[in-house]
Amino acid sequence: MDDGLGGDFVVVHNSLSLQLILSGLQSSRYYRFRYAARNIIYDSANLFESDMLQYSDEITVLTAVNPSPPLNLQLNTDLRYRDALIFEWEPPRNHGGSDLQQYSLELLHVSTGLSTLY
Repeated sequence: MDDGLGGDFVVVHNSLSLQLILSGLQSSRYYRFRYAARNIIYDSANLFESDMLQYSDEITVLTAVNPSPPLNLQLNTDLRYRDALIFEWEPPRNHGGSDLQQYSLELLHVSTGLSTLY
């Protein structure tokens, strides 16, 4: 990983795991990444092992920030059910630099003061 400020790449992952979560990145900054698979090649003629890395092309990404809230939350009154409400909304203006994964709607039960996440 490179922080995009002209520095060197720094190793942030060195295991067989195929997933990594990087936290503590600064929002609105471009980071450059490159990756490689590592193996050890044995040179039988010279009896030594060389650690070979061939990196991918650099990948530039924008760190994700919190998306703006969805727009125009409304109760759909065209469809009426005895024990159900239908809500609709529009996507947020800004998705925060990465694809949206899900929407969450929280319902507060006024009589109990408890909330339920949908």
